[in-house]
Amino acid sequence: MQKQSIVELLWENDIHIVLAAKGGIGKTFVASLFAQFAERSGKAMKVLDLDQSNDMLARLPSLHAESISLLSDKRFDAAKMDALIKRMVTEPGPYILDVGASTFIDAWRYFIKYQMFALLKKQGRRVIIHSVIVGGPEMPDTMKSFQDVASVVPDRQVIVWLNPIRGSVAMAGKSFVEMSLYSDNVDKVLGVIQLPEADEATLGDLHTMGLKLYTLSTVDECDDLEFFSKHRLTIYREELFGQIGDTWEVLVGDSRAAA
Repeated sequence: MQKQSIVELLWENDIHIVLAAKGGIGKTFVASLFAQFAERSGKAMKVLDLDQSNDMLARLPSLHAESISLLSDKRFDAAKMDALIKRMVTEPGPYILDVGASTFIDAWRYFIKYQMFALLKKQGRRVIIHSVIVGGPEMPDTMKSFQDVASVVPDRQVIVWLNPIRGSVAMAGKSFVEMSLYSDNVDKVLGVIQLPEADEATLGDLHTMGLKLYTLSTVDECDDLEFFSKHRLTIYREELFGQIGDTWEVLVGDSRAAA
C-alpha cells in the first residue's frame, strides 16, 4: 500500500464546523457546497448533520451525510458531544459538521468552556470554522457571530462566506473586506468566499434543485431538470466553485506550511 503524504494526513485531521446563531441564512447550503467541492477535488469529507430542526444535509443522497443528535429530552447533551469529539480524534476525517442554530449556543459554550480548540490542536486536529454573513436585516447579527468566533479562535482558522440572498453584504458603501470588522480580525481569517448574486430565474432553479434533493455537483446528471435550468445552475456552480477554489488553495497551502 502506498504511504500517504504528510499533506494528505493533515487533511484527514481537519474538522470543519459550519455554524451560525441564526437560522435561514444559508448555513446548510454552505456546508453542502464545501463538501461537494472537496469531493470534486478528490478529497471527500465525512459529512455530519447536527441540525435537529432542519436535517436537510442528511437528506441529500449524494453527500452520504450522517444525522447525529446532540439532544436528550430536547436539551443539549454534553455526553453526546464528548462522544463526537472522541470519534473525530480517533477516526480519520476530514469532517464537516453542520451545527444547527438551535444548538449553536450550547455547542459554542461547550467548545469555550472545555477549551476544545486547544485540546483538538494537541490531538493533531485542525479546526476550521465557517462563518456565514448574510446581507439585509440579519446582517448585524451575522456580523456579530463572526466577531464572536474571531475573538475566540487562537489561529488563522475562519472561513467567511458572504451570502447576498437578502441584499448586498456591504455597509456605508464598504464591502466586507473594506470594513474595520475584517481588518481588525484579518489574522484569524483563512479565506473569504463570496456567493454569487443570483437573478430570479437562477434562484428559482436553486429552489427546484433543493426540492428535488439534488446538488450543484449532480445537476448535469439530472434528466428531470429543464435544459436552461441546468445551464444556469452550471454557470452559477462554476462561478461559485472558482471562489471556493481560491480559499481551497490557501487551505492546502497552510497544510503544506504546517508539514
